[in-house]
Amino acid sequence: MLKPNATSEGRSWLRRRLRFSLKTFLAVFTACALLMGFTVSKVRRQERAVAFFEKNGGQFAYDYQVSSSSVTGEFIYTNPVNSMPGPDWLRDWMGDHYFISPIRLSIHRVGIHLGKVSSQVVERFADLPSLQSLYFRQSDLTDESLSSMPSLGQLQYLTIESSIRPGENKVVQDYSFLNRLPNLRVLSLPFSAFDDDDASYLVNGGALLRLTLGDTAIGDEGLRVLKLQDVVLLKLPRTKVTDEGLSYLDSLSELQHLDLNGTTITDDGLAHLSSLPKLRYLSLVDTAISDAGVKHLREIKGLTRLNLISTKISETGISTLYDSLPNCRIRVVWGRGWVRKEESGSQKLGLNSSP
Repeated sequence: MLKPNATSEGRSWLRRRLRFSLKTFLAVFTACALLMGFTVSKVRRQERAVAFFEKNGGQFAYDYQVSSSSVTGEFIYTNPVNSMPGPDWLRDWMGDHYFISPIRLSIHRVGIHLGKVSSQVVERFADLPSLQSLYFRQSDLTDESLSSMPSLGQLQYLTIESSIRPGENKVVQDYSFLNRLPNLRVLSLPFSAFDDDDASYLVNGGALLRLTLGDTAIGDEGLRVLKLQDVVLLKLPRTKVTDEGLSYLDSLSELQHLDLNGTTITDDGLAHLSSLPKLRYLSLVDTAISDAGVKHLREIKGLTRLNLISTKISETGISTLYDSLPNCRIRVVWGRGWVRKEESGSQKLGLNSSP
């Protein structure tokens, strides 16, 4: 039989235990409620942001639909639209956005006029923390709208395709917003006002995997500043890049695709490309490359596609390239396809034909 003292102590211990358990329960319950409230609020903001952009012509791709390659920086669509994660009954009850995250947004000119509603756009971007890719196609972008965008530090892919063509005024002149995108892996700014001075805004240029700057004012100094290291695809058609600029590419051990169409490079500059071990595609359309450059081209042993339309290389030079690069298909005339070595010959190549 317990002594009165022992009974009293036991009851006291039980009360303390119950009080402690109740406090713990309330603390855990409160924490869970706060977490749930935060999640619900985040999901609702995401839903409103998606609805806003879709209403204005935006199109989304979600995490369950695509995957990205850490090697090439490409988005790969893996699942059809109707393969949403989670059971249907739970999605019907809680909503789709509890299970999916928008990671790619395409905006077309027919929709959002960013220069006019930048405050709304900025607010909506802030509600898409999972967004990895932004694609602006012929959008009414302005310096003001871009400078007021949030940091979007998670953004890895950015494409701004302007409707402006050479000879017209470029709407976007200030690219300082790029320094708020430290994790960019893919950048495409064709027909833009991007130049050598803007290259310094790419704070992590060495991490870029794909870079497209066709029809811009980028030149040799810009390539030096960028300090490219891991780039796989580099498009520089009709830019100010010269032989000096090519000297900044000779250490790009991962480069597979290079477009130098319409640049002022010469035969001597090709020497910087002969050391690129993974180069598979090289386009030299509308350049002054001649037979003197063949000795450098023949050293790029991994080439499988070589575009020589509107160059000065003769039939003899082409034949030499086929002998040195038997696995390479070469294109030399507009309207003709890629020709393999066994298909070569003046008639097959079209060298004696009009375009």
